[in-house]
Amino acid sequence: MLIFSMNYEDGMLYAFMVIMERILVPIWPEQDDIWVTVHGMQLARRINGQLFLLEFLDSKQTTRTLPDNNVHDRGDIVKSLVMDAKKGGVRSVYYKVNGEFYTEVLEYIKAHHITIVVLELPERKGGKYAGDILMLVKQLRETNECKIEIVKHHC
Repeated sequence: MLIFSMNYEDGMLYAFMVIMERILVPIWPEQDDIWVTVHGMQLARRINGQLFLLEFLDSKQTTRTLPDNNVHDRGDIVKSLVMDAKKGGVRSVYYKVNGEFYTEVLEYIKAHHITIVVLELPERKGGKYAGDILMLVKQLRETNECKIEIVKHHC
């Protein structure tokens, strides 16, 4: 997104063009670690970007229910993080979607002019979404659609 700003100073008119980064953090149903979400929020705050959180619901859920992670509801945790980020000045949008991870993320990137996507490094053991993440990274690298940040939280 381009933002144009004009400033009148000392009898001169100055025009500035600012490119606002648009950061997407997709969250898949089995993703227990919220570090990728925290990293996306910190990045948005640091570079004054806009954050887009795209939470994928399990195919058994509807958009009215949230995932259950035994101790805490991840949806509530993410909402709390978003509220804290907004208090800190981060512009953010939180969407919940159903659908194929790979396809939905690619469509969202194009439709919302995303400039950076933040992804969690899949575990070695794989999992349902590991293949989708790797395909997504390969596609984004080939098309140069946006920048990619890979995050891995080490405890």
